[in-house]
Amino acid sequence: MLKAVIIDDEKWARKIILNFGKWQAYGIEIVGHADDGLQGLKLIEEKMPDIVITDMQMPNMDGVALLQTLEASDKAFKIIVISGYDDFDYMKQAIRSKVFEYILKPVDPVELNNALIRCVQALSHEHDTPVRALYDLISQQNLEQIIDQVKTLRPLLSGTDDQLVTSWIKRLTHELCAMDEEELFIIRLLHDYLLSAIREEMMDVLQHHKPTEELFDSLKRYVEKGSGIMSYMGEIETLIKQGIAYRKQLIMNSQKHVVELVKNYVDEAYREDISLSGIAGRFFVSKEYLSHAFKSKYGVTLGKYILKLKMEAAAQLLHIDVPHKEIAKQLGYKEATYFYKVFKKYYGCTPGEYKS
Repeated sequence: MLKAVIIDDEKWARKIILNFGKWQAYGIEIVGHADDGLQGLKLIEEKMPDIVITDMQMPNMDGVALLQTLEASDKAFKIIVISGYDDFDYMKQAIRSKVFEYILKPVDPVELNNALIRCVQALSHEHDTPVRALYDLISQQNLEQIIDQVKTLRPLLSGTDDQLVTSWIKRLTHELCAMDEEELFIIRLLHDYLLSAIREEMMDVLQHHKPTEELFDSLKRYVEKGSGIMSYMGEIETLIKQGIAYRKQLIMNSQKHVVELVKNYVDEAYREDISLSGIAGRFFVSKEYLSHAFKSKYGVTLGKYILKLKMEAAAQLLHIDVPHKEIAKQLGYKEATYFYKVFKKYYGCTPGEYKS
């Protein structure tokens, strides 16, 4: 069994990680947890884990200091950072410390388990040569620019407009070529951000379309061969457009099949702030058709189905003492007061009353 430790000062956050992770299925044993970086260091020295899961903002020794200390260590463990802050300094330290995955709170169970799978796979091939720490050779301005550009790509990856993708590729390629940096350094950094975005936003394609999945898996080998920016971005464009073409083909081929795709999507994305109009746009159908077709097939409206999933998840989180505000955030509600009203209307009691 692989060994893992969790370092987070919030008890409810540790409970969420423990509940969401498929530890036994992946051959991982949680051998301890710590409330701050100092306790975390002692725990790591004592337990010698294979995987370290840590928060960034903690008392006594925060995540930045912890990562800096671990950076000097020769221990071959994988680090997963789970942070509630999309902070550039945190991100930069994570990159410098060779953090394996950086996940933002609220924790998504699919994202967490994908990270664990990749850790297990990497640990099984530890004889591979580690990638050099190239990030220090990239200016902060250029690194921020790369991160911001990948953020603008995410909505395009979940849609069906390949022309917008082409425009984005051309714009980013131009910006990358204008950077006064070594191409290899740029591509190595860009690669991790892009693959993370593609994996998360195009999961519906990668899980069901073998050619796109194979092209996705081949990108790492492509980067290791030392391709240039123009060539690499061409491969990225081919991958994304191939995936979008498959998504559009599914949608156009069978209107009935769309309803099944929608249900599969909702089953994965119900924790986000999703709506009937947003889902209809994603799957290239009208709101009226989607509403009627979903109810005809499953006997419940799409809105009520989404609400059912959210409320069942809320009840589970209440049982592990997650604060109400955090539950609202994790389930895509922008206001905790609105979540409170919805919960009370659904269950006939307040979250506090339900828990007791």
